[in-house]
Amino acid sequence: MNIINQSRELSKMEQHKLTKSKKAVSVKDAVGLSINVDAWCIYEDHNQKDEIVQVLAVMDVDGSVYTTVSEVFTRSFLDIVETFGDELPPVEIIDGTTKSGRTYYDCTVE
Repeated sequence: MNIINQSRELSKMEQHKLTKSKKAVSVKDAVGLSINVDAWCIYEDHNQKDEIVQVLAVMDVDGSVYTTVSEVFTRSFLDIVETFGDELPPVEIIDGTTKSGRTYYDCTVE
């Protein structure tokens, strides 16, 4: 596992929760929820086809972890981080439908 980017220096416990937690929730299963971001990281992992993918993991202040491989969600999240820096507002998980009828996942500030 290779961490590519992170919000700050993470403790070993935070690193483990963000990258290995069995309780992590996929953003597709958390649409409509808001995350009060405490920490985040982007890391490399292997998918079911043994391909290397980049995973965004975000930890809420309550310790809950949300993960995604969605490029749309990750791009929007990093845009929010760039805009707000260390003072992130709550980030809401949203979804939408492409012109071809496929569901995608994104995020926005409240």
